[in-house]
Amino acid sequence: MPEYLNQLWSNGTEVRVWHIVESEEYFLDQIKWPKNELVLISDFHPKRRLEYVASRYLLYKYHEDVSPQNIIKDEFGKLILKDGLHKISISHSGNYTAFVKSPVEVGIDLQVFQEKILQIQSRFIHPSDFLYQSNQSQPIGVSSATLVWCAKEAVYKAHGKRNIHFKKQIRLQEPIGGNPNEFGRVSLILEDEIKLYQIYYEIHTEFVWLVAILMDDL
Repeated sequence: MPEYLNQLWSNGTEVRVWHIVESEEYFLDQIKWPKNELVLISDFHPKRRLEYVASRYLLYKYHEDVSPQNIIKDEFGKLILKDGLHKISISHSGNYTAFVKSPVEVGIDLQVFQEKILQIQSRFIHPSDFLYQSNQSQPIGVSSATLVWCAKEAVYKAHGKRNIHFKKQIRLQEPIGGNPNEFGRVSLILEDEIKLYQIYYEIHTEFVWLVAILMDDL
């Protein structure tokens, strides 16, 4: 599996992105998968099954403390390590997969560019979102719309609870610090609090990846 990107940040957060070129059988042969997990994925569509085994195999490959036995899902479906020392998040799109592992609350999203995102942008882009405001003089493009989606999806994954309305509750704020790869803050508006996340991203030829980290943890 070609490693596309590997970054280790000063706070201990690790981001990896891969280009999937192997077959499903390759990943299934590399480790001993629990029987219940094999039963779980047996009814998956072949594409989804390949994404599943590729993303999890790569997480296991680079971390001795991570195995099929010590990853569980909470009641909301969020992946959790039993030791509780690190948070993890996985994403895949097209022939790419990615994960982030961090000691703080974190989420990752990766999306390949597709024109169809322009058809649904009104469902998740709010008029107050920073990228929307900066593009009001011209139609928002595929890369910008994808970036907004990834930011909101990554925040949703980091928070890890259901029933979040992307358009109403997750808002992109103006960048700070002059770093072109930072939004500055993204706010998650909940009934009893507002959570703020720092966003980091990179735009590549075929896709964008984006990580959201809870600012209280920085």
